[in-house]
Amino acid sequence: MGFTNGMLYMPGGRSIRVLRRVLMGLLAAHLLILNTVPAVCARKPWTDTPLNEEQQVALEKAGRLAKSGKMKAAEPFFNAAIASANDIPKLMAIANFTEGVGYPLQDVRRACLEKALGLWRTREDFITVASKARKFQLYECTRQAINGLIATAQTKEDLFDLSRKAHEVNLEDVAHLSMEKCYAVINSQADALVFAQQAKIMGMDDLVRKCLKDLLDDSQTASEICQLLKQMEPFQMTDYTRYGLKKALDIANTMDECQQICNLARRYNESDIMQLALYRYKKKFLIQKIKDDQSAYQKQVQSWKEGQQTEFEKEAQKAVQDLQRQGIKGSGF
Repeated sequence: MGFTNGMLYMPGGRSIRVLRRVLMGLLAAHLLILNTVPAVCARKPWTDTPLNEEQQVALEKAGRLAKSGKMKAAEPFFNAAIASANDIPKLMAIANFTEGVGYPLQDVRRACLEKALGLWRTREDFITVASKARKFQLYECTRQAINGLIATAQTKEDLFDLSRKAHEVNLEDVAHLSMEKCYAVINSQADALVFAQQAKIMGMDDLVRKCLKDLLDDSQTASEICQLLKQMEPFQMTDYTRYGLKKALDIANTMDECQQICNLARRYNESDIMQLALYRYKKKFLIQKIKDDQSAYQKQVQSWKEGQQTEFEKEAQKAVQDLQRQGIKGSGF
């Protein structure tokens, strides 16, 4: 460092004056940044949310306090947001906001869902609440929502609709309960088959099997069972197909029924049942032939007896007439 013409120079040839100018420039830039910080840090409204700005601000304050561990201080802001929420979408949005904080806000989520249960208007509202309650592991709210869903559906059409919608959002237990309730109001074979089709689509094999077995057990004749087995083909329940064929064979009373069973057994590759049905068909055929022959023989005997009786009567009548004629002639001498 040295002096040249009254100027102070630093190593490298830079003067204090130059250094002062640099420092002044940095200071000006710093002041400019400080003046622009409020604009840069200004709050941005949330997008894609049903919450208004006041509710958003309250939740932001509550969230900051909760993340700092000040749960008691955060409660009034959460309560204010919940109190001002007047529909289910807003309450669900508040519940979703709490996910970033974690389990300590379980009471806030419960309050959102309990209020939502009192605001439901449609079946979709109950499904929304039930799905969210299950996600948050709020089992009491889940149970209330499920009970509400089942209670609102009474007809089989409503129950089918509820089952489909619950299945679509993975509420399988709700869908199953709804289908069980629906099965209780089924009162015809056609409706039962429709029920079985819907249950199969939703993967409820237990209900499909129960329905098909009940249909087979309720059938009164072998012909009814054979007709039902044809309608059951899309379900591809080979064990129930065999069950139905055996049941039909046990109650078959006619050759026609045995023939139907034989044909179906051949169609379904049940060779043992086919052979047994064929044997019983032949047996019934022989029995019927013997009965027919006996009947024909009895008719012939009866006809012969009747013919003999007629001949006897004719001869007796002729004898009486002869005696009468002889008596008349004898009285003339």
